[in-house]
Amino acid sequence: MSEIPGTTRDAVDTLIRYEGKSILLVDTAGIRRRGRIERGIEKYSVLRAMQAVERADVAALVIDADEGISAQDAHVAGYVLDAAKGMIVVANKWDLVKKDTNTAAQYTREIRQAFRFMDYVPLVFTSAATDSG
Repeated sequence: MSEIPGTTRDAVDTLIRYEGKSILLVDTAGIRRRGRIERGIEKYSVLRAMQAVERADVAALVIDADEGISAQDAHVAGYVLDAAKGMIVVANKWDLVKKDTNTAAQYTREIRQAFRFMDYVPLVFTSAATDSG
C-alpha cells in the first residue's frame, strides 16, 4: 500500500466497529476503461476491484471532482447496479474546484444526469486534505 494516489493494486480490507456492528471497508484499485487496461498487474487489479464490488453491501464510487465525471464513472456505477449493491458517490478533491454560488448545485445536476439510472444514490463532497491516496 502506498500514500501516492493511483498506486493501489490490490484490495485492502479494513474492519471497523460502529455502534456495535462490524463494518468491512474495502479500498480497491481504480477501474479504468477496458481498452486502457494494461496486461498483467493492472488487469489483475481491475479483477480484484470487481470481486470487491461483488462482496460489498455498499460501494463508494470516488470521483475526482476537479477532473469531472467520466463515461467510465457511469460504467463503474453500472457494475454496482448490475451487482445489486448499494452505492454512494464521493466527489473527492472538492476543495480544488473553483466555485461560485452555483457550483455545488451544478455539479449535483451533472452527477444526477450521469447516474440517472441510480438517481437515488447519496452524494458526498470531500476535500483533498482528507484523501489518503
